[in-house]
Amino acid sequence: MEFEILTNLLQSQQYEKISVIGRDVWSEGKLLHLIAMVKLGEEAQLFILEQAQENKAENGIAQMLKGIGQTPRELFKSFVMQDYRSIQKIEADGLVLEANGSQMRGALRMEDLDWVIRVVKLMEAGWQLPQGHPFLKLKWEQLLLLSCSFTCPSETLPDLKNTKISVSLGAKSCSSLLEQPVSLTVGSAQTELSFTIQKEDGSRQEGICYINNVVLEDVWEGQEQNLKEAEKLLSKEELAQMRANSMEALEHSCPRGKYFVVVEYECTLAVNLQFYMRRYLDSMPNSQQGSATVTLFGTKGKEKQLGAHGLPLKVCLIQEPVDADVTQLDAELFAATWSLEEVQEMW
Repeated sequence: MEFEILTNLLQSQQYEKISVIGRDVWSEGKLLHLIAMVKLGEEAQLFILEQAQENKAENGIAQMLKGIGQTPRELFKSFVMQDYRSIQKIEADGLVLEANGSQMRGALRMEDLDWVIRVVKLMEAGWQLPQGHPFLKLKWEQLLLLSCSFTCPSETLPDLKNTKISVSLGAKSCSSLLEQPVSLTVGSAQTELSFTIQKEDGSRQEGICYINNVVLEDVWEGQEQNLKEAEKLLSKEELAQMRANSMEALEHSCPRGKYFVVVEYECTLAVNLQFYMRRYLDSMPNSQQGSATVTLFGTKGKEKQLGAHGLPLKVCLIQEPVDADVTQLDAELFAATWSLEEVQEMW
């Protein structure tokens, strides 16, 4: 640490106005503590404290670094969980503040001086957690501090302490770990596969997956078709560079003569299902090949409006190279994912 860095950190936490809020609100069954709103220029920032979800105290980079040396199964499982909603807009005290897209969420850690200085500044302005608050019993590593930025041309800040707040929350993606072994037969319809997902509120919901077909996808042919379409849009030099880059990536992901697997299925739930080869999920990093290194277009036309069971037909591409004569595949229904629409809440 150098004094110049410390000085810069202190200067970055100087605000024109600090409006302490210090009240709790509930959002989708989760307790949030509104700390304060600050203003600098035409930007306002709202600081919110919340309890970290399991495995969410680390940011994405930390999780990726921690995942080095892990199998894909171990790494994927650390990311299979609910996403966070972002705040799109707040309305309170006669003011409407639109989020400017800058939102940060991080665990409180003593070694992160930027967050520590920010919390100290807010405490100096009069904020503190009240006695008996459930967050007081938690370690800092179990808490997340959300910083949400808004465009605020007004010279004043809204009173968020004593007035109701209308909040627009963005859509979010959710997922549920399944890890169900399944034997796939190429070129053949399968029997139905029952599974249970855990929803965002902790409840469980049963679903059925109907695997209508399993086919091998010639990704090299699909890539050639994509390059032909690009001829109309790119110069010869750009096309040559695109061809070199895409073919190199494709050779690494799926060597010529190999195929990817496409699972065509229907589902009684409004979710997307993720299938993987079991050997890939349990492989070590130096033997992993089924990574998504290229954009594939060979599955175009595979999806139809409805399948044999009257449900929307969906497609899952398993990006693990297999031989052309393979008939049986030892796979796994690994997870289900779905999206939640934007919502309005009153805080």
